[in-house]
Amino acid sequence: APPPGVLWSERHRAEMNSASDIHQQPGKLGAVPEIRLRDYQETLSAAVASRYASGHASVLAYLPTGGGKTHVAAAEVALELRRGGRALVVVNSRTLLEQTRRAFLRLGFADEMIGLVGAGELPCWPRPVQVSLMLRTAKLLTVSRT
Repeated sequence: APPPGVLWSERHRAEMNSASDIHQQPGKLGAVPEIRLRDYQETLSAAVASRYASGHASVLAYLPTGGGKTHVAAAEVALELRRGGRALVVVNSRTLLEQTRRAFLRLGFADEMIGLVGAGELPCWPRPVQVSLMLRTAKLLTVSRT
């Protein structure tokens, strides 16, 4: 059952029930894209992985405007999906919500792989990649704790 306060529908309940089917049928959502990074993006990605491996609970990674932060995030998401995992990408504006979705599509993710949370979108939990507005994510986490 959904946590109290979360808008739910029969469609979303059915999608939740089929969530395990998606991971048991890898071709159902399409192949996970191979994403190539530039040298400086690889360096950033390796530095973040190293910080987490050394026990840091959170890491701030930054690149200048146009440096490919979304591209690096997409590469990390693809890596996680290949491991059989799922990913939550949190953005801080409605503009970035759609911009991130479009960037992931351009990089080879199937539309059926990407769920949007916020800006009038209901969560589609079976999708292995969730792109969420920061405020919406905080609200969902707060509601789920009650």
